[in-house]
Amino acid sequence: MGFISYIRNRIRRGSQDRFLVRCVKKLQVYQYGWVEIKDLNYYDSVREYCKENYCHQYGTNWACPPGMGTIDECRERTAKYERMMLFSKVYHLSSTDLVTDAYENPEVLGMMKDFRDLTIDLQDMAKERIEDFFIYTNGACTICKECTYPDAPCRFPDKCQPALEGTGYMISELANAASMECFIDPKNIIFFGAIVYNYK
Repeated sequence: MGFISYIRNRIRRGSQDRFLVRCVKKLQVYQYGWVEIKDLNYYDSVREYCKENYCHQYGTNWACPPGMGTIDECRERTAKYERMMLFSKVYHLSSTDLVTDAYENPEVLGMMKDFRDLTIDLQDMAKERIEDFFIYTNGACTICKECTYPDAPCRFPDKCQPALEGTGYMISELANAASMECFIDPKNIIFFGAIVYNYK
């Protein structure tokens, strides 16, 4: 690569990074940071935890295991990209008791929907400047009232955003790599999402 091409590439990379920063700030995320794709780790233990099905979503939709693919398939999908931006949003719980049965509580379910709406909005915004990207969100897909899994292909494969943790990532490890907080206090819950993308 010549010097001029190198400079142009650096300018282009910086421009896309700054664009994404403006996007997540507009969406009022709590924090954001970057993780290098080569530093990502995938854990079978996380998938085993998914099988416990505390969220009642395992085996029910294309965005969660096993519908989202094996860990090797998830690794291959992400490896095609150059960088990951991790972002988070904080939600205040009216009671710490909600954490115990979070997936049964309307308040927490509403927070999860709000975060999914945020990642869908980010997807729409990113299309303006980023040609090649993929978004991971928190929890199961909620686009369709009833998912086609496992009887038929996903109705909206371009909109379906897989679960970040279900991919096999340890959220605390990602947060640490991106210099972000993973826990505040028992009355605040943090949801994480990520966008992986290529520079073009």
